[in-house]
Amino acid sequence: MEKPEFLKKYDLDILKIDDFLPNMPLSDHTNLHDLIEDHLILFLASTHCDLCEQTLEVIDKYTEKNHDLNIVVLLDSDPSSIGMLINHFKERAQFYLVPPHIMNKYLKMRFLPVGFAIDCNMKIVTTHSVQDMNSFQDLIEPLQLEIMR
Repeated sequence: MEKPEFLKKYDLDILKIDDFLPNMPLSDHTNLHDLIEDHLILFLASTHCDLCEQTLEVIDKYTEKNHDLNIVVLLDSDPSSIGMLINHFKERAQFYLVPPHIMNKYLKMRFLPVGFAIDCNMKIVTTHSVQDMNSFQDLIEPLQLEIMR
């Protein structure tokens, strides 16, 4: 069913399921595609956002007991905050400091937080916001099913 004309103006040009993850530089020697192994769980977040803090708490809770996911967080933050997060998470997740306008330029980010499950072919298998363990499980489930095949 097609949207009514008055709602079409609210359509956002965002990354969707089955889109390929665009590559973007993260540092002088690292691009986003370099981080994809057999999968990638990618989060776009900020330390200036209450919902993003919930997302970081969920990632922390999951990775305390599970070390099976390749998790990368692109974070809008100040250098001292990202340093504390890198120190806290250690090897459980990778963090990169990325301003929102760069997230938007490469990844069509329109809101934070948002998560993506990406397969080894750089294809987005699912995407949505994560604020609790159930929504985290929903994000990773299609990828886990694909990996088990």
